[in-house]
Amino acid sequence: MNAQTTITPDPLAPLLDALAERLAPLLIAALQPAPPPAADPDETWNAAQVCEHLGIKPRTLHDRKRQTSFPRQVNVAGRPQWLASDIRAYKLGTYSAN
Repeated sequence: MNAQTTITPDPLAPLLDALAERLAPLLIAALQPAPPPAADPDETWNAAQVCEHLGIKPRTLHDRKRQTSFPRQVNVAGRPQWLASDIRAYKLGTYSAN
């Protein structure tokens, strides 16, 4: 004897489909990485941060400080610092020493 099974459609299926269609874009947007924060134009970096950003050693930084094309250091609380915006521009090749 073959027993036939009748499948009844789920009455909630259309509601669940509509809910999924509305939630999908929201979930995709929520899972996107946040944009990086805007760079602070007054942010300064110490020598270690400059070396890390440029991928150079402290000795190389010491040599580059002598070049007129390298950003000038500023003293913040008596410590040598560089404007992060200048170092970023230098790395991109857009820095202009004025």
